[in-house]
Formats: sequence, structure tokens, C-alpha cells
Amino acid sequence: MDCNLLLIINWYGKLMVAIRWHDKISEYFHVVLGLRQGGILSRVLFTLFINLIIATLKDCGFGCNINGRYIGCIMYADDIAISNCGWLTENV
Repeated sequence: MDCNLLLIINWYGKLMVAIRWHDKISEYFHVVLGLRQGGILSRVLFTLFINLIIATLKDCGFGCNINGRYIGCIMYADDIAISNCGWLTENV
């Protein structure tokens, strides 16, 4: 396995955070999902992950093709809505 990948797995596998709310701080706990907000690698890792998701949706036939253009999901920042045109073809 690539040593860069091992580094990332090791780094994220040991990730612990605490939550600050006003003047209180929670106990530290392990992060089991997601990326660090504002982390140096977060944008790159998110881009790799989201591109894989979109390619998988397209390869599996999910989503719509409108005028020959694949519209499988609509994204804004880190929110994603997966489209399905089944109702459109059945009701038009």
C-alpha cells in the first residue's frame, strides 16, 4: 500500500476532537466519519470522494440524462441531492 495512503489512514484513524459551546468544552471523542472542517487535506479528500460517488451513480444508471447530459445529482458545497427521472418518464 502507498505510504501516503497509510499516512492518511493513520492520521484520520487516530483523530479525536472536542466540542466547544460558549465557555464549555466537551470530553474528547474519536471521529468515525467525515473530514476535519478546514483541514489542509479536507478539500482534496472530499473532491476525490465526491468524484468517485458521481462516477458510480452514472455507471449504475442512477440519475437523469437530459438532452444527452448526465444529471445524476445536484450539489451545493457539501450537500448532495441524487436525482431520479423515473417519475418524469412515467408521468409525461
